Amino acid sequence: MMKWMRTTIPAIMLCLIIAVASPAEADAVTKGGNESVISLKAETSTVSKGDVVKIKVSVHHVTDLYGIQFRVKYDASKLALKEAVAVGGYNDFGGKKTDADNGTVLLPLLREQVSNVSEVPALDIAELSFTAHEAGKATVELLEIKAVSTESFKNEAGLKDLKAITMIVQGPLSISVQGSTNPGVPSNPDTPSSPSTPVNPGGQNTAHGDLTKALKEIEQMLNKRQLKEAVSAVSSLFAKEIPSFSVDKRTQWEATFKKLIEDLQRSVALGTDSSDGSATINDESLQFAVKSISDLLALSKRLGLQTEGDKLIILPLASNTKPATSLHMTPEQMVLLEKNGMTMVLEWGQSKVKVYPESLPKKSAVRISLSSSSSTVKGYSNELRHLVSYNLDVSTVAGAENVSVTQLPGIMGLVLPFKAVDGQLHKLGVYEWDEQTGSWKYMRNAKQTNGLYELGVNKPGTYAIMEYSVDYTDIQKLYNEAKHAVEALTAKHLMFGTGEGKFSPNQEITRAEFTSLLVRAMNLEVPTNTPNVFKDVKAGAWYTGEVYAAWKAGIVKGNGNSFQPNEKLTREQMAVMLMNATGAAGKSAVSEGHNKFRDDDQISSWAKEAIYSAKEKGFIKGNALHHYSPKEHASRSEAAIILLRWLNQI
Repeated sequence: MMKWMRTTIPAIMLCLIIAVASPAEADAVTKGGNESVISLKAETSTVSKGDVVKIKVSVHHVTDLYGIQFRVKYDASKLALKEAVAVGGYNDFGGKKTDADNGTVLLPLLREQVSNVSEVPALDIAELSFTAHEAGKATVELLEIKAVSTESFKNEAGLKDLKAITMIVQGPLSISVQGSTNPGVPSNPDTPSSPSTPVNPGGQNTAHGDLTKALKEIEQMLNKRQLKEAVSAVSSLFAKEIPSFSVDKRTQWEATFKKLIEDLQRSVALGTDSSDGSATINDESLQFAVKSISDLLALSKRLGLQTEGDKLIILPLASNTKPATSLHMTPEQMVLLEKNGMTMVLEWGQSKVKVYPESLPKKSAVRISLSSSSSTVKGYSNELRHLVSYNLDVSTVAGAENVSVTQLPGIMGLVLPFKAVDGQLHKLGVYEWDEQTGSWKYMRNAKQTNGLYELGVNKPGTYAIMEYSVDYTDIQKLYNEAKHAVEALTAKHLMFGTGEGKFSPNQEITRAEFTSLLVRAMNLEVPTNTPNVFKDVKAGAWYTGEVYAAWKAGIVKGNGNSFQPNEKLTREQMAVMLMNATGAAGKSAVSEGHNKFRDDDQISSWAKEAIYSAKEKGFIKGNALHHYSPKEHASRSEAAIILLRWLNQI
């Protein structure tokens, strides 16, 4: 659900911002009066190559700033964007768009608390971090400002809009990038002719020769698994100074940092609990690995090396020498991981359990196990064929007493391997056994990649990988892509038959049916009690909740009063709804020259941008004559094909 909130809310906000401005207000920028002001401010205006520059976006003398969108343009030849985040009670909900080649980042922000209305002299709404990578003057500026308050009014069309806020833009901001972090150090100390040779606290010389020598020594330590010595050497070498690396040396050091961190991730020693044979974690090795990984990642960031990654501790529990069915963790170990933001990955061969910082209760010790079985121990329907099941067990341990945990305080990640007959992968899925209903529940959040399923779960239990196949009698003559799409969406429990073993592939699909398809595919929450958004969507109809969920997510808009749920869906309506769901309608549209459909003149003006965006992304292709037939009704099999193409890209 959160994934789709992050995708659709910025699109909704962007539409609101664009809609509210009159032509005279379209850029929400002016050069006079008592309007609110938006500006950029940096911690410092002078930095050195390799430094991180932090710049805040601030608004001044603003009241009730509900939504704002702006583009930041920066000098990509001298600055590289590391991060752009919303602050001050605002959220971009995943709507941020970056273009590293052109040096731009687009931020649509929405205030999280709608009722928070107050005037402030200055409010920070976003923070951007850049790495300075080339000497010279760099500029950063704000463009395309649009802002709205929560105050609404009726526009010329009689529709409800939000009131625009006019702003003055200050800037641009100028940043001076020097050639070296330390005075007297040339921009490329790896060059043999470098005249200056700084010395580190340990007495080691970090110019070209000594950096190369130190690199080789650390690589030798890694080959010998001398991790403590390698960590100490790296920390000492870069204790006070930040050298400027040549391109080749930067690549080598990035590889060395990455190898050292990866070795540390797998360095934690395991013991055995004599009472039950479960694996235990050696405290000293865990503390060393956690601290070293955290320190190295921070040092790598300070050096401007591209080795940032997830903070992981990986424990192989099914090795040939010391196989263990379960892992015993103390509360102190769990708190240590949580304090440092570490994820623990437990490996039983290809099977994995990802224990995130918030995954477990921390008041007592816990025992975690994951076991697999190829035999079916619980009932399943005729359409389900069992492949393999996994039992995830978590229990708290207090002395000799074990108590099963039925609900986790957070999410655990599961990685489950499987084997399937070629050509049947599209029929597979992950199912959870529901003890209360005595049936299997399909897990929509499971993702299939290279013989593995990965998903997040919030409770222990039995999870099975199974093949779901319905023998529809009327799809055998469909062409391959259509037949495959129908089978795949049936296995994903998104599309269903029409009765008596039939799918009715040529039957025209209605607006309500396709809306429901998108809502299920996006895993949107469907409320039981919904307000009356459209006059012709009656309370209690089978599609009422889905239409409301789609309207709330910005997928459908209707014509103000009616939605026409039982009308046949046209192909152009289908494209618009699909791109609304993607949050990309009107973006990167291609409609010129040879890319035009031959019946382009038949496409409604309101649908062209969505159709050509969908075409560019490969969701729609047209027929052999390069016609799209926008006014024709979409069939159930056509909807299946397009929806599966869309699902395979998100």
